[in-house]
Parts: sequence; C-alpha cells; structure tokens
Amino acid sequence: MNTNILKTYRHELKFLLSMVEYEHLKRLLDALLVKDRNMKQGKDYYIRSLYFDTPENKDYYDKLIGVAHRKKIRLRIYDTSADKVKLEMKNKDNDYSIKETMTISRKEAMKILKGDYHVLAEYDNEISQKAYFNLRAHAYTPKVVVDYEREAYLLPVENIRITFDKRVRAYKGDGLFEEHNAFVGVLAPEYMILEVKYDRYLPAYVENVLSSINMQRMSISKYCMAREIVG
Repeated sequence: MNTNILKTYRHELKFLLSMVEYEHLKRLLDALLVKDRNMKQGKDYYIRSLYFDTPENKDYYDKLIGVAHRKKIRLRIYDTSADKVKLEMKNKDNDYSIKETMTISRKEAMKILKGDYHVLAEYDNEISQKAYFNLRAHAYTPKVVVDYEREAYLLPVENIRITFDKRVRAYKGDGLFEEHNAFVGVLAPEYMILEVKYDRYLPAYVENVLSSINMQRMSISKYCMAREIVG
C-alpha cells in the first residue's frame, strides 16, 4: 500500500516566551516573514498530538536525562473530525531533528490506538516499517494527548519556520478524536513556546530579531511537560 511520506531534516530550537516578549517579536516578524498558509484569515491553527511510549517510559526519560540520540512517536491531527492522520517519528540528535511523516486514515489510526499495529505492516515504506517494529517490539502504548494553537511564520531562506505555540494543554489517555477531553494547562496562561526551525543556519537579520529579547532556552519538550502535569 502506498501513502504520502515525508522526511524533514533541520535544526530546532525552543524557547519559553512571555506575552510581552511575544508581542515584541510578533511586530518584528510581521515585517520580515510571511504567515503560514494554514493560518486562515491570519488566525492561529489547531494542533493535537497523541504520544506513545514504552511501559518503562523510555522516550520520556531519554529526554529528561539528556540522551543525545532520542525519538518520539506520535499521531497528529488538525481537526477532531479529520479523515486523515499523520503518523510521525521524530528523531533528535541534540539540536538537530529528523521528522519522518506518513499519512494514514482515521480508521487505521483508531486501530493503532487499540494496539493493532499490523495496519502499518500493509504499507511498503521505510517509515511504516520502522514505526511498526518500534511499536510492537518495545510495547508502545498511547500516553498523553497534547493540544495547542499555533501561529507560524515562514521564510524561504534556509527553510526557516518560526512558530508560537499557545494555550498548551494535556490530557492523559488515548482520546485523539474526542472533542471534550478534560485538558489541563501545561503552562501559565501568560506563557507560550517559541520554536525556531531551519536547515543550516539563521541569517543575521533573523538572529538579530530573535536576540532582541532575552528569551529562556527550553531543554524540555511539550510531551515531557505534559507527562509531568498529567502523568
């Protein structure tokens, strides 16, 4: 079976951002970059991810203790009524990330949530086979759902993507398609997460914009933050 697959290789930096810092950066970025086309009428767009982990929570602890080579496995949607779901394996090597993505159906995602990983064996691509092996061999199960709204800016130079992730919230369980999960806020309301992604380097003028405020670099992921809040 064939499907849409994608591999993305890039550097990735994360920062904890206050509302005041956000307003400052937003004004500067509006003048330099273009908004992501997913921002319909300039509005933030919705993201929901369901993360898997082993019974020993290996991926969670690998991140906490700072293992250089680590990974995450997740399902991602942009609407709870979505017919298509992204299966993503995100591999990190310090600040460098490799995101492998394939598109599956809602029905297949429902089977995966119930532990039926054999649907992935029907696809003939490297990502499906790798995900199938990891999920089965290491007994991965759904752990937590993370929701947030994203404001995203793009620049063709070095494939730069700068995003503000707001109202980050978490729910313990496998309710990927549930509309009314009992979410708990991960961050204080006045804070958000800034992500800066690029291929090889940041142009000086982009670095100058980002360094115009003294942002706090993050060493923890949304997944780990969610696990700390909801277990």
